[in-house]
Amino acid sequence: MTAEKVTRPSELGGNAGRVDEQTGELARVQRTPTIEPVLLRASECARLLAMSRSQIYALMAGGSLPTVRIRGSVRVDRRRLDNWLNDQAGAQQ
Repeated sequence: MTAEKVTRPSELGGNAGRVDEQTGELARVQRTPTIEPVLLRASECARLLAMSRSQIYALMAGGSLPTVRIRGSVRVDRRRLDNWLNDQAGAQQ
């Protein structure tokens, strides 16, 4: 068994610098799977759509983007956003 090559310090996690005493190899890094958020903030939508945050807020206010209100927060459901994007792409063809 060969040790996994670690290229970034962030990949080392809690096993940074630990060496297996029997083999002399770096300890394996266990990665936690990333969980995609179901509800997105305006800044996250802006990053995904390569738009400014103010453009996203304008789309939200105009009712163009599918939004969800939770108390005082406005979020965009990721699945509905994907469907909305597909609809937008289909309308342009």
